[in-house]
Amino acid sequence: MTITSKRIIKLLSASLCPVILSSCLLQGPWSYTPEEEEAYRGIYTLAYLISDRPVSSLCFKRLLALNESMSEDFAFYDSATVKVSGEFSGIDTTITLSPESSSPNCFEGPSDLKPSKGESYSLVADIVWDSSGTKVKSHFSAKANIPSVFSIQHVFAPLASGDFKEVERGDTAYTLSYPNDFNSYKFTSKYDNSVRGGFYSIHYDNISGGENTDNSVNQMLKDFLDSAMLVYSSLDSIVNGGFSANISFDDINSLDTIFIPSYTVPLTNVRFFFYATDEAFVDFENKTLASAEDPRIKAESNVEGGAGLFSGIAVDTFSLYINYTEDDKTQFYSSSAVSHCRDTSWSTKACRQYLPTYCKSSNYKTDECFALAISTALENDFSWDSLIPASADSATKESFRNAGESLYCLANNFPTSDSYCSTFYKECQESEEKNSCKDSLWTYCADNNWNISSKPQCGTALISRYRLQNIHSTVIKKVVNKWCEENTNDTQCKY
Repeated sequence: MTITSKRIIKLLSASLCPVILSSCLLQGPWSYTPEEEEAYRGIYTLAYLISDRPVSSLCFKRLLALNESMSEDFAFYDSATVKVSGEFSGIDTTITLSPESSSPNCFEGPSDLKPSKGESYSLVADIVWDSSGTKVKSHFSAKANIPSVFSIQHVFAPLASGDFKEVERGDTAYTLSYPNDFNSYKFTSKYDNSVRGGFYSIHYDNISGGENTDNSVNQMLKDFLDSAMLVYSSLDSIVNGGFSANISFDDINSLDTIFIPSYTVPLTNVRFFFYATDEAFVDFENKTLASAEDPRIKAESNVEGGAGLFSGIAVDTFSLYINYTEDDKTQFYSSSAVSHCRDTSWSTKACRQYLPTYCKSSNYKTDECFALAISTALENDFSWDSLIPASADSATKESFRNAGESLYCLANNFPTSDSYCSTFYKECQESEEKNSCKDSLWTYCADNNWNISSKPQCGTALISRYRLQNIHSTVIKKVVNKWCEENTNDTQCKY
């Protein structure tokens, strides 16, 4: 090694040392060690009180084991007492909530008693349930405050010229095409310090509504799309906007004006819901939910004895009719829904629930509607022969007839007065083996939330599904055992 090279190394070493030492002092992921924390394994509370709305959807969720099947259609508890105290419709009282018929782990109150803005409420719940094989009683309590002042004061609709026009509730505004669709609707609000955060949702008409597809989304993705795409699902009718805490910067508050870009607003009848939240909701968003992605953030809950959220929310709404011109590129949700459902053979729950609406609007004139048409005719004691196209051959007619009769028999608990239901009854309710009839009945019952009290055919179906699909669920096992105790003649209970 030469003297020159030695000098260079010394110089580099001298110059790099401070850099290396200083970099060791920089904070980053390498300087953070997660703390050992015992995971919460109990019941989560997800409960909201919304001003001037009946109390509903106060839900309790049990943490499932990794190998446990979902069982949301059945109560996971043996007993539950849920009460909320405060001022309801001007009366200071305590109301006892009842399980919702389609969601027994969620609770609702009397429809005529509604919480009010500016009031405080207390939640108390006692739940007896099976925790890892041991019966326990969990006690939860929490307080929520509904913000005192919140309303939408003024709304300004964007124009193609770049200007804005103030609109009132129920007015008509026009959709904007690219590149003007990035201009936003402006909703100015009035609120006080009790409002700690806010979010909005858009309720749209997925039957007669649609979208202007000449928008920024399609423009950005045009090289990757064969045809224009919709921003929202044609099988939904509600979309939620982002949450924002009420923060200030240079005398401007984040909730002073709520901006909703034009390209996110659908066509025809649109209703905007604006929600103002309390501090508990902000903590849940910014700490509890954020902690799932960043272990440095500690989850916080205002539920004593448990985890989750009990929050008070004030709400205001604003309706508009979003019109369009013949120059706009419009696509309507109804046609998109039918196309999507045909591509998936109507195999999803959303498509199956949409099918009656579509068939009624098309007067049952398409292939996917013939079975439903026959089932509807049988329920109303009408002749169905004329519903099938005369051009259909005998095999096709027989297939439609069989599908329609099957749908009718499954939905009406296999009436003995209709002889053709006996065959379906034997396959669905008596057969020991898995078959297509059982598959159809399981799907029907799942679409109807396994409401075995009003649909007893689904009680028998649950027994066969639990056995044949080897379902692992302590909740469903309890339901199955109870059903068989109360229905000793059920054939499926004997296998």
